This record gives sequence, C-alpha cells and structure tokens, in this order.
Amino acid sequence: MNDLNARIANLSPEKRKLLELLRQKQEEQNSDKVSEENVIRENLFSFEDGELPEKGEVKSFYDALNSQLSTSQFGEYSFFLNYGYVPNSNPQFSQVRLPDVYLNKNSTRLVLEVIGDCELGPDTEVLDVGCGRGGTVYVFRKFFNVGRITGGDLSSNAVRFCQKVHTYPDTFFKEADAENLPFEDQSFDIVTNLESSHTYGDLFAFYKEVWRVLRPGGNFLYTDLIPDERIGEYQEFLENLGFVTEHTIDITSNVLLSCDEMANVHSKAFTQENDSDIMANFLAVPNSPVYNEMKNGKTRYLLFRFHKKK
Repeated sequence: MNDLNARIANLSPEKRKLLELLRQKQEEQNSDKVSEENVIRENLFSFEDGELPEKGEVKSFYDALNSQLSTSQFGEYSFFLNYGYVPNSNPQFSQVRLPDVYLNKNSTRLVLEVIGDCELGPDTEVLDVGCGRGGTVYVFRKFFNVGRITGGDLSSNAVRFCQKVHTYPDTFFKEADAENLPFEDQSFDIVTNLESSHTYGDLFAFYKEVWRVLRPGGNFLYTDLIPDERIGEYQEFLENLGFVTEHTIDITSNVLLSCDEMANVHSKAFTQENDSDIMANFLAVPNSPVYNEMKNGKTRYLLFRFHKKK
C-alpha cells in the first residue's frame, strides 16, 4: 500500500461515491455533451476500501465538485473548500482580525493562520499549490501587499473558475500537478498548500517539488490532515531536504470547532436534496468518519511553517 493509501483510507471511498453521484447528475443534465474528464471508468467502485484512486479520478472528482459548486446558489462566492478555523486557547499567528460578521469567516481564518506573521512585501512572489477555487489567493490579495501570485490546481474546472472570478492584477492560474509542478527552479518566495496534499499519490514527490521551486530564504506554509503515526516521518523528510521547521502547531481542536459551527452552512452550498448526506464525510460534518478520526486522534490537523535557508 503506497503513501496515500495509508493516509486517506476512509476519504477515498467517500470521494469516489460523491464523484459517481455528480457524474450521474451531469450526465442527466448534459446527456449530449458529457465531458471526457468527468467520465469515470466502469470499475470505479471495484477498488477495495482504501485503495488509491488514479490521479485522473482525483482530477475528475474535483472537476465534478467544482462544476456542482458553480451551479449552486452560492457558487459565485464559494472560494473555499477547507474546514475552517475557530480560535481557542491555542497560539494564534494571524496578524489580521476579522469583524464579527464576515463572509466565509472560518475558512478565511484558516488561511490567515497559515500565513501568520510571515514576512511579506510588494516583491514577494507566491505560489498556491492546490488552489481550488482561489480562496488563498483571495486572502493574499485582500489583506496583504504582495507581488505576483500564481495558483495551480489539477482541476481544469477550478482553474477556469479562478480565471473568471479572481481577476486581480499580476495574478495567474494554471493547471498544475503538485507532484510535477510546471514552474522553473527557485521561482517563488512563498509556497502555500492548504488541505490539499492528502489527495496526492506521492507526497514525497510534492515535497521535493516545493523545495525545487522555492527560492533560498523562502517559506513553505502548509496545513493538512495527517495520520498521527506518519507525522514524524513527513517532517523528517522535509528537514532532510534542507527545510528548517519554524513551527508546528496542532490545530485539530480549532478545525473541529469550525466543523461544528459550519455543518449546516456547508450543506446548503449543494442544492440537490441528497447532496448534504453525500457530502457529509467530505466536509467533515460532526459524526462523519473524517470528523471522528480527528476527534479520536487518529488523524491530526497540523499547521507548519518551513524555511529554506539562504
């Protein structure tokens, strides 16, 4: 069993279930023009539980998900797919304080915590790997003065959405495989990756790519769900590449608070009657397998900052 099999054993079957549902709905609505990228192999559900879906299936899943979001009543404002963050007694790094009422507040908070007090300036060039619908890029542009920002994502539908909606100056979006990034060596000062890497088939290849495209003196800002027994292994690999760990914070409790708070709101982003049930595990609603694994400590939601020495 490869790296991702061990890390998303419970996630991947749910995602395949959702993907098949969305594919069927798209076929019903567009029977004369089903996109090839959303056509799933006939044996989609023949995998044993925990077996890794092919990269094409991961791409198809997120293409279908983005298509569904774009047609929902909240599609225009659905920039985030992360679980969000609610403050508690844990250390906080965000230099921005949001108002009490703020659209996508919890998801925005998570991005702000990841960015934290990282030194940024008008010449800072940023790459967001797994940019999804552009939430992290939006936060950078709204709250910080940085230079060129590039968002990369495996999903062509996500990239098209971002190109249409996030039309900021000096901001670009591109289809990109996190394990083989289409960028030159030492091209960026900051690389961000939020709640995306758990879908990668070769996590170590991704880490190597981050090291390659990051300039000396740059920072890798990273957060995701990680199986408890693998945390040391992943951190050791990054440090062996040459990264210096500036901080590692367990924010599982903050994420669970957000999941509790946002369960109903998240479900309303999907208009079909049965979407909320299908999406329960994907969105980590209370009592879903993903939520329970965070609750019992089997997986931990960690926030890292790694520095590449000059």
